[in-house]
Amino acid sequence: MGYYGMPSAKLPPGPRSPLDDALYKIKNMESLEIMSKLIYNATVSPKEDKFRRIRLSNAKINALLVQVPGCVEALLEMGWETDTTDSDSLIIPTGRFMSMAEVRKVEDSKERLRKELNEVAKERLRKETRSASSSVTPVDTAGSSVRVQA
Repeated sequence: MGYYGMPSAKLPPGPRSPLDDALYKIKNMESLEIMSKLIYNATVSPKEDKFRRIRLSNAKINALLVQVPGCVEALLEMGWETDTTDSDSLIIPTGRFMSMAEVRKVEDSKERLRKELNEVAKERLRKETRSASSSVTPVDTAGSSVRVQA
C-alpha cells in the first residue's frame, strides 16, 4: 500500500519485446559495451558509411559479438541486416536510421547486467565469509588457543 493506504501508481512492466529478449541473453559486459558504442556511433553519425557496417570477420567483433549468444540476434532486431554483397557484414539498410531508443535499451541492459554481476559477487563474498568464519579457532586474550566444545 502506498500513501494514505492508496495503491501504488506504478504499473507492472508490459511484455518484453524480441529485442529485450535478445539483450537479456547477453551475459558479457564487454559485448554490451562494444554494441553500445557501435549503435551510438550509427545514431550520432547516420550518414557515415563506416558506422553503418559491422564486419563480423574482425577478430574483436567476432569474439565479442558473434561468439556471444544474443548479440547478433539483438543487432538484427534493431534493424541491422546481413549484407547481400558480403555475408560477413551487417549493415543498416538505406533509409533506416538508428535512434537513441536503441542506445537506451543497450544501456539499460548494461545496467541490468552490472546489477546481476554485483549480486553474484556479493553472494560469493557472503559464502566465503561464512566458510572462513566457521573454520576460525577462537583465541583468548593471552594468545593461547581456546577450544570450543559444541
